[in-house]
Amino acid sequence: MTAVTALLSSCGIYNRYKPVENVPEDLYGDNVTLTSDTTNFGNMNWREIFTDPYLQVLIEQGLENNVDYQSAQLQVEEAKATLLSAKCLSCLLLPWHLKER
Repeated sequence: MTAVTALLSSCGIYNRYKPVENVPEDLYGDNVTLTSDTTNFGNMNWREIFTDPYLQVLIEQGLENNVDYQSAQLQVEEAKATLLSAKCLSCLLLPWHLKER
């Protein structure tokens, strides 16, 4: 085993890595233009950002089959229901609390 390792290392089949010194102009595709206002980017619907119909179908399938996303949606609905029930309960108990004083 040691002889094979020594033999392969002496043959020079492994070249040293040479980093690229110049980067092509079109590395990231066509010219990318940034809008001056990016603060509302998070408020945009994803369909406005990803306009390719095939990509939209894939994203829809991913969202429909994502168990973590579905669980998060259910937790949000549960929190809304808990908040609503707490508000209703406080509205019912508030007049009784004021009458005792």
